[in-house]
Amino acid sequence: VNQQGTKLASASRKGTLIRIWDTQTKKMLHELRRGSAPATLYCISFSHDSSYLCASSDKGTIHIFAIKDTSLNKRSTLRKVGFLGQYVESQWGLANFTVPPECACICAFGPNSSVVGQYRTAIGHI
Repeated sequence: VNQQGTKLASASRKGTLIRIWDTQTKKMLHELRRGSAPATLYCISFSHDSSYLCASSDKGTIHIFAIKDTSLNKRSTLRKVGFLGQYVESQWGLANFTVPPECACICAFGPNSSVVGQYRTAIGHI
């Protein structure tokens, strides 16, 4: 849930899709694609002003999506063909970065919409 309580993020069972919902109308606002391979999502967080969303998974990636200006998100070049289905219509993250795979990682937004990730290893926090 975002800080204002107006948006809710949920993940699909496979962890490939993240859906953003309006808490007042209960309508889906956005459907975002984390990836194509099933994953366990560890964390989903909104930025302070709800312009962005970050998500971390057991695949060793943190994905950043634009919520306010979705034109910033990547899209398939095949979406212009039109008959290939929802997969090519998906909004992919505008950026991502890697962390050690299979380490439980939380992600959040810091000052000026910077993204912070923290994970735990057998040694401790990194």
